[in-house]
Amino acid sequence: MKTIYLLLLLVIIIIGVLIYQKYSSNEGFEDSKKHLTQQDLDVDTTQMHSCPKGMGSYMTDTDTLCCSGRVENNECLSPNYPVCTLTPNQGSKFKACSAYRRDYLKLNSKNHCPTSMPNFFEDDSKTPTISGCAGSVNKDGTAPIYSWLPKCSVYSNPTDNTNRSNSCLNQKEVDELNVSFCQAFKVENCSVWTQDNSQGPPLINASWPNTPGSTPFTLQCTSPQSAKRAIRAVGGDDMDSKLAAIENGTDPSICGYIPPVPPCNPDNGIKSIDITSGGPYGGTVSISQIVVKDNAGKNIANTATVAGPYASRNFQPITKIIDGKLEPLSYGEYYESNNNESYPRISLTFPEPYPCISSITYYGAKGFNDPSVNPNNMNMKMSITNKQGKNMPVVDATTDKSIQVFEVNPEILAIKASMKEKRNQLN
Repeated sequence: MKTIYLLLLLVIIIIGVLIYQKYSSNEGFEDSKKHLTQQDLDVDTTQMHSCPKGMGSYMTDTDTLCCSGRVENNECLSPNYPVCTLTPNQGSKFKACSAYRRDYLKLNSKNHCPTSMPNFFEDDSKTPTISGCAGSVNKDGTAPIYSWLPKCSVYSNPTDNTNRSNSCLNQKEVDELNVSFCQAFKVENCSVWTQDNSQGPPLINASWPNTPGSTPFTLQCTSPQSAKRAIRAVGGDDMDSKLAAIENGTDPSICGYIPPVPPCNPDNGIKSIDITSGGPYGGTVSISQIVVKDNAGKNIANTATVAGPYASRNFQPITKIIDGKLEPLSYGEYYESNNNESYPRISLTFPEPYPCISSITYYGAKGFNDPSVNPNNMNMKMSITNKQGKNMPVVDATTDKSIQVFEVNPEILAIKASMKEKRNQLN
C-alpha cells in the first residue's frame, strides 16, 4: 500500500515539474519576444530545408552547408566560404540559413523600403524573382502577409526602379515629399501622389485645396528630384536652364518654392481696413473671420487692432474674427455687431510700419438653424486706407457664396520702378 502512495506522489511531483518548466519556458519566450523587431516577428525563424536561391549545397561530417559560389568535389569555391548551414547544431561554427535569410531581409528593408512600407519580401521561387516592400510580410518573408496590403516593387533593372510608378524607389520619394513639404510647410489636406509620364520617369506631386473662393480650386507642385529626372529624360536645348531653375529655387512648379516678396512702398502701406454692411438701412455686420494677406501671402490680421462702434450683439468678443479659424461659423458662435447705426462697421488698424497687402478675405456667418451661409451677411464693402489717408482700390474677386475675397493690385502698393530700371528690364 505504501508503495502505491509513493508512486502516486512521484507522479504528482513529475507533473508539477513539467508544468513549471512549461510556464518558465513561455515566460522566457515572452521576454525575448519583447526585443524582436517587426521583421523578426513576421519572418519564420524555423530552420530552412533548402539553400537560398543561387547557392549550392554540400555536406561535411557535421553540417549541410550552403555555398554562394560553385561546389566542386564537395568543396565550396566561393571566396566568402560557406554562407550558412541547413543543419545548425550546438557545435556548428556557421550561421543558420534561417538567420542568414532574416538578416538578408532586414538589410534590404533598410536599403529599399519606404517608411510607409518598412518590410522587405522576396520570393525567389518565381522567375524572375519577385521582390518588394509592404507594411507586414508573411512568416517566410516571401510576400505581404495579406494580398490586399499596399506594396511596392524592387526591380533588378535600375531603369525600372526609376521609371515605374509602383517602384519602392518612387514610393520612398512619395513618403519623403510628404514629410519635407506637406508636414514641414504645414499644408492642410495635402496629398502626395505619383503621375505617370509618357516621356520618362513619373512625377511625384503634392496637391492641396486652394483658399476657398479662389481659382484654381486645387494647387499642386512637383518634387525636385522627380522633376530633374523627367527633364534629363527629355533633354533638349533648355535642359540646363530648367535644371538650374530647380537648383536655385526659382521654378514655381517645384514643391517648397517661395515666391519673391514684391517690394513695398512704405508710403502706400495700409493703415486701416473698414468693413461695412452693403445697405443704407442699418442692420449688423455678422462675421466669422477676416484674413488679411500681406504681399508675401502671410495672414497678418492678428497684428491689427480690431474694433467696432458698439458692443457685440451676441456677446462674442470682436477679437474672435482674427483668431485664425478660417471657416464660416454657426449662429451664436460668430461676432455680430450692434445695429444702432446705419452702415454698421468693423475697423482693423495696423501698427507701423504699415504693411502692403495683397488680399482681404471675409468669412460670412451661417443663418439661424441653417447650415448654409446667410446671403444677407455676404454683402460687405471693404474700404482700405493707406498711410497718407488715401482710399486704395480693391477688386471683389468672390467666387464662393460663403466667402468674399477682395484683391489688391500689388502694382498699386509696390515701389515704382524708375525709367532707367524699366529700360534695363526691357533689355
